[in-house]
Amino acid sequence: MVVKPKVLLNLSEKCIRSFNPKVEQEDGYADSFLEAEGVKDEAAKMFIKQVFYGCRRYRKLLEAVIGAYMEEFHRSKSDEVRFRMIAYLALLRLDDLTTADFKALCTASFQPNILAELLHFLFEEDTFQQKCVPPLQQHYGDDYIQGPLLEYIQAHADQMKALASAWDSLAFGTLQSTQKCASPDSGASPDSGASTGKIPRAPIEVMPFKLSQPR
Repeated sequence: MVVKPKVLLNLSEKCIRSFNPKVEQEDGYADSFLEAEGVKDEAAKMFIKQVFYGCRRYRKLLEAVIGAYMEEFHRSKSDEVRFRMIAYLALLRLDDLTTADFKALCTASFQPNILAELLHFLFEEDTFQQKCVPPLQQHYGDDYIQGPLLEYIQAHADQMKALASAWDSLAFGTLQSTQKCASPDSGASPDSGASTGKIPRAPIEVMPFKLSQPR
């Protein structure tokens, strides 16, 4: 059985949110969580464990980058954990995911306009230098920030910015369709069955993710 992206993300987020470092040991927590949730699929268990431990291990990096993003765009605090998860996959695990897998996980998380906004923020080098580097410097040296981290961002920038542009176009097209249907001149009434601007699509089931090595 292949576990759908939204289920994977929901379980990963629940695992992260339910962990209390003041009363629980990090080692083995994910295994206890998965057993309690009744997760049987091995690929799903591996993915959830990797996201949990990865977000814990790189929490200072993710807090710095997503903190800067949320401040810049005034995003809801309630979405912070989900943003950190997507940032973890984008900034540290793209080499272990196919583009289709990453896209499926992203679209199960947020609307296209928000995804485009986030990827532009993470992978536009000028934005990274201006907005992300200062908070990162509170926890990391420039040898890491301007070395391996920036090199990774540069290596994946074209691919991620192309994906962001595609989501920009999708968001703009959806907005135009919605505005057209809402126009008094459109000839469509709320009960007419006309398009609402939403694009119907079949449920996505992705192949097991390659998050098998800790990072």
